[in-house]
Amino acid sequence: MIVTAGFAPHPPIIVSCVGKGRAREAQATVDAMKALAQAMVATQPDVLFVLSPHGGHSRTGLPLFVADRYRGSFRRFGVAQPVWEFGADQTLLRE
Repeated sequence: MIVTAGFAPHPPIIVSCVGKGRAREAQATVDAMKALAQAMVATQPDVLFVLSPHGGHSRTGLPLFVADRYRGSFRRFGVAQPVWEFGADQTLLRE
């Protein structure tokens, strides 16, 4: 059952290592994302399901990438570090 959902368009400048202090230019977005995060935490979800347009494209619909670990960085914005890495719920992915 979905208990909370949010839509979060975001400019890269709100990430400190990319924007280097420019986040205030998008303060309304920063505030809205903080409120969304608080709403998500308040529901104490067992699973966080993320849909992103950044993962690829499919001609037949939404692509689903199944992996043990997911990695990301801001390298395309000139920032090599940090690199984030997350595990996946393999049972849920198979279901």
